[in-house]
Amino acid sequence: MMMNIVLLDNVAAHNAQMRMVIQRICDEERLPCEFKLEATSFEEVIEYAESNPPLTVYFLDIRLEAEKTGIDLCRLLPRENVRDRYIFVSAYPHYALECLNVHAYDLLLKPVDLDALRNCLISVYRDIQADGSEMVDIHIGSRVIRMPVNNIYYIEAQGHNVVAHTSRGNFTWAATISGMKEMLKDYSF
Repeated sequence: MMMNIVLLDNVAAHNAQMRMVIQRICDEERLPCEFKLEATSFEEVIEYAESNPPLTVYFLDIRLEAEKTGIDLCRLLPRENVRDRYIFVSAYPHYALECLNVHAYDLLLKPVDLDALRNCLISVYRDIQADGSEMVDIHIGSRVIRMPVNNIYYIEAQGHNVVAHTSRGNFTWAATISGMKEMLKDYSF
């Protein structure tokens, strides 16, 4: 499975350097990757994310502009694709707790240690491979969330809704438990 990569740093030269290092590590480790975007602004990344791309690994700088951070951007991104991974790159370790609060995959400190980046990329790729299960679409209002079947722990009825308890949190929507049973019958639920 291909790792689609997005880089965000407000300095284009930092993106270019990160791209070169990531590409070299991926080539050495035989990790298939494709760079989808090297952005210097929030808007570019949001536009990319709103186009409903396939699984993406985002490398986000934390300190971008005076009032905005990569963590703020992560909160704004549509989170329909629960398989996306968010890796923060920063010289400021005190952001670690905030990174956890937005479900970051990792926090790499600048200057980025090559072994730490290599370990992160290998781990992300293995995680993506292990998460390569069948997907189901969960329709919540006008949103569609693509959920790997093996991330669903169980589903329960609550009134006129169902609640899916997953590794990424709980999702509630209007459906019947019998409809869910039918949808998931091929997956040993």
